[in-house]
Order: sequence, then structure tokens, then C-alpha cells
Amino acid sequence: MCTDEICDSNYGCQYYNLDCNDYNVCTEDGCDIETGCWNNLIDFDDCNACTDDSCDISKGVSHENIQCDDKNACTVDYCDQNTGCESYELDCNDNNECTSDSCDEYTGCIYENVPYDDNNACTYDYCCVTTGVHNEDIPIPDHDACTQVTCSPKEGFTSTAIECNDYNECTFDTCDSSLGCQFIEISCDDHNECTEDTCDENSGCVNTPIDFDDYNACTDDGCDYISGIWNKDIICNDYNACTEDTCDDSTGCVYTTISCDDNDKCTVDSCCPEKGCNYLPYDCNDYNACTQDFCSASSGCYYENLDCNDNNACTTDDCCGSTGCFYTPINCDDYNFCTTDSCDDNSGCVYEIVECDDYDECTKDSCNESYGCEFSTIWCDDYNECTTDWCDYKEGCKTTDISCDDNNACTIDSCDENWMCT
Repeated sequence: MCTDEICDSNYGCQYYNLDCNDYNVCTEDGCDIETGCWNNLIDFDDCNACTDDSCDISKGVSHENIQCDDKNACTVDYCDQNTGCESYELDCNDNNECTSDSCDEYTGCIYENVPYDDNNACTYDYCCVTTGVHNEDIPIPDHDACTQVTCSPKEGFTSTAIECNDYNECTFDTCDSSLGCQFIEISCDDHNECTEDTCDENSGCVNTPIDFDDYNACTDDGCDYISGIWNKDIICNDYNACTEDTCDDSTGCVYTTISCDDNDKCTVDSCCPEKGCNYLPYDCNDYNACTQDFCSASSGCYYENLDCNDNNACTTDDCCGSTGCFYTPINCDDYNFCTTDSCDDNSGCVYEIVECDDYDECTKDSCNESYGCEFSTIWCDDYNECTTDWCDYKEGCKTTDISCDDNNACTIDSCDENWMCT
């Protein structure tokens, strides 16, 4: 049945295979010796549930992927080779704790921001992708140490100035922005060396006059507001050359009569308050104008003929028949304590100006004709409260600007020449 039999005159019986091709690529062609040609449809199933299997007589077998779209944006559609179309719920988790994740079947995943404002002005609100919403207390900001900072949920941070009062009149109360309250001890210095400066917590500065009496009858006591206490030795001069002037700490000046005895038989000892001891020659006058009368300190008077010329310009030489030679010293006293009176044997009276320079620039040197040299302390006060006035014995009056720096950066320090530091 599978051959086409013919007989050829030349060759005899001829057998040709039967052509069973139906020209359909979708069939498998063959021949059965009993039944003849057969054309069986080929099996084009690829055993894949995800393809649509078909066969075209001209093109042959095709396997087209099936579409597994269920029209739901919230599912993930896929195809399983064994079971076909499948779907599972779309995971809309964006791993962001700051969004609320949901899904709309038409549009797909929806990510809405999570609200994190707690409406509290004292918290810092934010959202972190990994940890979510945070409402953290806002730290009290760095602030001036002179204010107290608080926070209200509605109003936020407010600052109130602190009170820096220690109720002590001896301190200056202020506030430092870094250190807070500062209680600075005030200066009660009245710049008067004659007061003791203290402070009372209730009433403030107390300036008590100091006791400058040294309880010494030999000093004159006082106090200068610049240099302080002074105790000057008093001058125990009674201007009597016949006394020794001393001072007793308890009773004061003591004037003791001096002894003018020179143990000389040829003098009459006496004392003159102006000049002191006088030793007048003992009168050995024999009332003979022609004799020179002498005296021995140990034995007394003796007499020699007298020559009345003493060749001394400081005496007036004369001779009297009844009294003999006598020599009257000329009076060189000009009654001026500012001169040194003397007499030169050759030239006569000499008057030398007394030098009253004590080599101290802090005194005014002068001479009083009645009393002699005077050394008056000069006054160095420039009447400026912003200077310290003093005197240097070599250079005279000095002034030094006082320092008004109270070491407080919160004050402007200056000096008023009438009121001192302000």
C-alpha cells in the first residue's frame, strides 16, 4: 500500500515509494503497508502553561507567551510553567518609617508622609527613615548666665533676668554673662591717710579718723591726708645761751642752767642769754695808767709797764691817766641773724651772709633777721583729686596719676579732678 506499482515494457515491473507528503508542517507524514499513507497532527504542546501553543500549516509550530495581567495594580502577575498565570500581593513597603504605605488597585502603591509635629514648641520634631517619628526635647540653648530660661509648649523658650542682690552694702552686685552673679568687694579707700577705712554690711563704707598722737611730749603730732601721720621733734630752744635745752618724753622741754666756771682766777665768770658764757678778765687794775696789769690763771694779778698799742683793728685803744690802757672791742653786731658778724684784726668788722640752704627741695629756705634761718615745708597740693601729690627732697613737688581701674570690665573707669574716681 506504500508503493505505486507500474510495469515498464522495457524493464518490467517498477515500484515507486508512495509520496505521502500532505505539505502541512503541522502533520507528520508516513505510510503503513496495510493502510497506506497517514498524516498525523504533530504534538506541538511544549508542556509550558505560560505559552499559547499553535501550529500554522505554512509556518509551523509557535509558542507565544500568554499575558497574565489581572488588571490590579496591587498584585504582581507572573506565569508558572506548571500552573499558568499566578499573582501575589504587591509589597508596597518602601522601608521608610516616615510614610504610610497603602495600595490602590488602579494606581498602585501610595506613600503618604506620616505627620510628626506634636504641636509642642519645646520639642524638636522630625522623622527618620529607619526609626520613624521623633519628638525630642529641645535642649535649653546656651544662654546668658544672667538669665533663667524656661520653655512652654505653647510659647516656646522665654528668658528672665536673674536678681543679683546679696544685700551687702560692701559689695557691688553685677552679673557676668559667662559667670553669672558677681559680688565685687567695693573699695572704701577715701584716699585719706588720716582715716581707717572699713565697711559695714548694713551701712557701707566707714572712714574713721585715726589717732595720730604718739603720746610723746617731745613731738608735735599731726596727719597729712596724703602722706599720713607725722611726728616732728619739737624745738626746745628758749633762745637763752645760758641754758642747756633738752626734752623729756613725759614732760616736754627742759632748760638747765649751764655752768660757766672756767677755773681761771683771772676771769669773772658770767653768762649772757644772747651769747652764753662770758669770761671777763678779772680787774687787776692798780689804778696806775702806766702799768700793764696782768693776771696769772693760777695766781692772779701781776703788773708790768703797759704798752697800749695792740695793733688790732677790732679794738679802740686808749689810755687814761686814772685807769691806764683799755681796749674797747668795736661793736660789729648788726643785729641781723642772717649775717655772721666777725672782726678781722687787720680790716675790722666783717659781715658774711648766712647760707640757709638745707639741700631739701621740699622746703622753702629763707632767713628772718630776727630769728635766723627758717625752713618752711612747701605745699605740693595741685588741687586735682586725680593725682597723688608728694615731694622729692632732690627734685621737689611730684604728681602721679592715681589708678581708677576697679578691675571690672562692666564699668567705665574715669577720674574727675574734683571728685576723684567715678
